[in-house]
Amino acid sequence: MPDIRASVFPVQYGFLQQTLAQPSQALTPPPVMVRVPLLPVPAAMYTLVEVHSGSALTRHAVIGANYPRLADATCLAIRDALAEVWPAVAASFILDLSHDRGRVACVVFSEHDTIATVAAVAVSMRSGILDDVSDVTITVGGKTYVASPEWRSDHSRVSIVEGAG
Repeated sequence: MPDIRASVFPVQYGFLQQTLAQPSQALTPPPVMVRVPLLPVPAAMYTLVEVHSGSALTRHAVIGANYPRLADATCLAIRDALAEVWPAVAASFILDLSHDRGRVACVVFSEHDTIATVAAVAVSMRSGILDDVSDVTITVGGKTYVASPEWRSDHSRVSIVEGAG
């Protein structure tokens, strides 16, 4: 299968919270705290991006659900609570993450466009603590993809290959 390409623009990162706490001013830029009253957990870390894939444009929230590992039912409850606050945002959940010798592999739960999900997760991984890797192997919907984000002046261009890794 040929490379699939998507452009991913960062919007913000931070924490979804039942009740708002003050963000740390030590981080630049500081994380954005978003109140989600029906959130079934006290807080969840997120990265919000805008994905341009083909003619589609999607706002995508990538939510860390791997430490501690959240049950699928909890992820669905977070998705539903988030829809009350951000109705037009697709939510994906990182369920498992491993980082070994410069390789990142993650398992993702999402009910949205797979290519947009892979692109959003790859950029989320590379823009966070895993900025020392070039490729991110992502399993979503039982299929495996290798995504290679490349930072441009204001966005990442992501090359995606299905079935690799």
